[in-house]
Amino acid sequence: MNTQELIDLNKFRDTFSINLQKIKSICAVLSISTEKQGSVQYIPLFNETRNRLNDGLLLYAIGEQENTGKLDKTKSNDLEENQYLICIDKAEAERKNYVFTLKNEAAITKKPKSAINITPAITTEGDRTADFLQALSLAISKSISEAQKPITAPQQELYDAMEKRFLLTNEQLGKLLGLSKNTISSKPDEWRKLGFRYTKVKEEGSSATLWKISQ
Repeated sequence: MNTQELIDLNKFRDTFSINLQKIKSICAVLSISTEKQGSVQYIPLFNETRNRLNDGLLLYAIGEQENTGKLDKTKSNDLEENQYLICIDKAEAERKNYVFTLKNEAAITKKPKSAINITPAITTEGDRTADFLQALSLAISKSISEAQKPITAPQQELYDAMEKRFLLTNEQLGKLLGLSKNTISSKPDEWRKLGFRYTKVKEEGSSATLWKISQ
């Protein structure tokens, strides 16, 4: 099963009060393909071609168009990084209003000749009750654990990582900052958040992106 974060263009339009036709025109210029499922028109959140987030990219493009009447910088991906970061911060604050997840499950259309018939296991009411209680117990334990964390826990963990000179992956840094790994990977080589500076580094002999934390 593949999970992909998508931008609902109608909700994006409503969130930022932007004409939908303008959004679709900009998408066409930037070669961002729009899809439709029922009444929902959407684009992917992460732009693999440009290695940027499409909501921040659209906000930047709209700003450039309003200021210059053109989209030259956005189209060439030659963005002013400080301005792009402002757009990303603006998008992050509202992203919960228009981003949704689409799960695609590959369907088997024809049963292979070698397929084995498996009789489904019979689940009793007692089994279902036990599973529910176990899931409930885990959820409560997780909730209590999160509630016991001090409000400055992210800053403390970032400080510890800095002191120990850890290099963090996109996913690790994203968890500390409450951001997705796609958001982290789209950041410039150096940026700041929560009082810390994050610098992109490459380990010798590795193509993986890592982040060094400093103040």
